[in-house]
Amino acid sequence: MRHMKFVVLIMPFLAMYFNIQAQSNPFKAPLYWNPYEYNFTTDGPIPESEWSANIDWMDQNLKQHGYHMICIDGWGENVPHDQYGYRTSHDGSWTHDYAWWSNNLQSRGMELGIYQNPLWIDRYSADNGALIKGTTIPLSSLIDDTENALWFTWVQVDRPGAEEYVKGYIQHFADMGVTYLRVDFLSWFEDGYDKNLGTVGVNRPHSEYETALRWMKEACDANGMFLSLVMPHLKNEAATEIEYGHMVRINEDVGHGGWQRFNDFERGIRHSWWSQWYNTFDGYTYWSHISGRNKMILDGDFIRLNTMANDDEKKTVISLNLMAGGPLSVADQYNTIGNDLWLYQNTEMLALNQDGFVGKPLFTNDPTDESSQVWAGQMSNGDWIVGLFNREENTRNRSLDFSWLGFSGNASVRDLWAHQDLGEMSSYAVDVPPHGCVILKVVPTGSGHQSQMNVAGTFTGWSLNISMSLVNGTWEARNVNVNAGDHQLKFANTSDWSGDDWGDANGLSGTASLTTGGGSNITFNIGQNGDYDIFFDDQSLAYSIVDSGCNSGGCIT
Repeated sequence: MRHMKFVVLIMPFLAMYFNIQAQSNPFKAPLYWNPYEYNFTTDGPIPESEWSANIDWMDQNLKQHGYHMICIDGWGENVPHDQYGYRTSHDGSWTHDYAWWSNNLQSRGMELGIYQNPLWIDRYSADNGALIKGTTIPLSSLIDDTENALWFTWVQVDRPGAEEYVKGYIQHFADMGVTYLRVDFLSWFEDGYDKNLGTVGVNRPHSEYETALRWMKEACDANGMFLSLVMPHLKNEAATEIEYGHMVRINEDVGHGGWQRFNDFERGIRHSWWSQWYNTFDGYTYWSHISGRNKMILDGDFIRLNTMANDDEKKTVISLNLMAGGPLSVADQYNTIGNDLWLYQNTEMLALNQDGFVGKPLFTNDPTDESSQVWAGQMSNGDWIVGLFNREENTRNRSLDFSWLGFSGNASVRDLWAHQDLGEMSSYAVDVPPHGCVILKVVPTGSGHQSQMNVAGTFTGWSLNISMSLVNGTWEARNVNVNAGDHQLKFANTSDWSGDDWGDANGLSGTASLTTGGGSNITFNIGQNGDYDIFFDDQSLAYSIVDSGCNSGGCIT
């Protein structure tokens, strides 16, 4: 394994070039069930009886492990709509509508997720005189009859009533208690291009795409709803989606499943359209540069464990989704899961999701570089989680030098799939089988500190000219002059950014993460001009920024 330090150093420049401003994401990746497998294998809507049977199975087997949501998918036929043109049920054959199922799930301690694009218009409702809710504007006025679009009738967002219709659609679901919205076919709306079908609609001005996403985000935020963006082109390094979504798809549909779809499909080839990376592993690896704790969540699509060849492949699927901070979106069914349920029930792995953990490739986000198969990240308590993956067809030796994680000395190591403590050690190496992985918890036990520590930020022009002193096990920089306002900073163990650095947090105190290679900064706000003391523990990664006067009795707290 090569330590590709020169590769990761390009990442800060990538982020600066695109000026990506990530929102603070209040959600963590969901654990849930979706009927995609039934829909895909039958090419039709799921009967209500099968939907109900799968809910019972989830209730009995996975709800207690944190899988609290059941999300419907597409394929509905003869779909009922209300007087405003809003969809009310999955399929015309169903006895119960969405509102009924939402109440039913809530009574079980679960919730309903909805698959629907608020930019779609039901032609039947429009042709029969539906008015946009809260207005006297005909729904039909939002339709461009000259628009030659495949499958869907799209809202014209530049017309009166469009905002009311889109936001009203989201409110329609929110009023049922729905807190998760999965919005599909965004690339078709954005520029009307599909890689397989060619032209499927209109190439719209970017402002219209942005407006549509902004309306959705505003309506979702008003209702505490999770907004999942599906099939986006992710142009300009996903700048628009980062601003307006909570989660974004980063690979093709799972389809027939199997290792081919997860790992081999168009491996290492980047495209300029949806989806830029076709397989799950490539997508998670490359797009890791936009993810992070409280940032954009990456969505690797549904999981069909029953299509994988062996337990090594199955553990890799679960592990990569959790290591990347993505969802576990179960598409296996009560009658197809076989003996694989235990893989969804590994409490030591599920702890990553509960913690809001997000890992990244340790050396590079280039999917064509084998060193991208080593992942790492930190739990909120500072414990390291390391993923040693093997995407290849032959056994690979994967090694871990703890200095790569930013600390020296020994650490206690635990295998999260074997549920076994491996003891205290100074490094680790293992032969990983083809398509397999080893997931470790690494907890530093030694007393070693970095040989030096410096701090830089907006208040230094990002020059590492403030050296810190190690006092009683904590690095400190005293009497640093900082003006009032919003600021950013990072800690670094060199004076020229050639080593490791730590950031990726928010506020005057918190826990930083290793961000070498382009991770985000620590952001904070200073209320008034003055001198401040900055503290950083390079083992627990706790930091704080305190008014210098407070340390000599000058502040009342």
